[in-house]
Amino acid sequence: MAITSAFLILLSLSSLSLGVPVAFDDGQYHPEYDNSIGNGNQIVQPTAVAEVTSAAAEVTSTRSRASRTSTSSVPTATATASTGGGGFTGSGGPAAYTLFRGDGTQASGWPTISQWLSFEQMFANNKPIMAASCAPAAENNSEEEITAIKQAILSESASTGVDPRFILATIMEESTGCVRVRTTTSPDGIINPGLMQDHEGTASCFGKAAPCPPETISLMIAEGTTGTNGGAGLKGTLAQAVGMGAKDATAVYVAARIYNSGSYPGGDLAASAATACYASDIANLLVGFAGATSPCKTGAAGTL
Repeated sequence: MAITSAFLILLSLSSLSLGVPVAFDDGQYHPEYDNSIGNGNQIVQPTAVAEVTSAAAEVTSTRSRASRTSTSSVPTATATASTGGGGFTGSGGPAAYTLFRGDGTQASGWPTISQWLSFEQMFANNKPIMAASCAPAAENNSEEEITAIKQAILSESASTGVDPRFILATIMEESTGCVRVRTTTSPDGIINPGLMQDHEGTASCFGKAAPCPPETISLMIAEGTTGTNGGAGLKGTLAQAVGMGAKDATAVYVAARIYNSGSYPGGDLAASAATACYASDIANLLVGFAGATSPCKTGAAGTL
């Protein structure tokens, strides 16, 4: 898929300097900490979502996160793993997992934009995972809800210039596409709701009867991409990455690191706080990996 001119313009911007977050919350649902089974995760109970009247507010601060070990809340999909370069083709169906190490540059073995799948192929690869992503905790996504996710991604990409593949990869990493994913909260009270487990967003279908309204799905993706009053979305973290000198695909991998941990000091993308596998997972999703559980997080792909 050709990269849109808006995305190229976005990557050319120089913008925000990195802020140091007060706390960290990796924003991903962790069933091992779920209060409902007596093990202490702070889960925000569902609240009514206000009527959607506009896109999410512009970013005013960096998304903060709390360091936790990340696991998936959905059944594990079969996936092979490799630890060297070249475990991906970027040209078709699901690819083996490659453990990417280093700073996100092509020189350190990370994939270029030309090696990413098209959005249509990437969505097709992940659609079966989205269809089974909520059970047993909640009702699985319907075909209509999955269609609403796709439409919202494309709409938000068009309005922000953020590549739709990066938005989709973040959704799969954060919630495996479950529209009824739980809202998590950090020890200092920062909530992470919705498909992108964004920073203090308002949109969520957690605990609500199906179907999840299309406007709520759209707002989940808008808050994760454009950002909220509380923290940066992908557009803001991309601007931060570019401001640090990252370019092209590297800017996306650095932006993913910032989205997860709230900051990036430079160097190894796995060395920052929160989820060590996060940037490697995003890169793998972009080149064709499709699975409900990351082989990096399970250790099947080796260790970072």
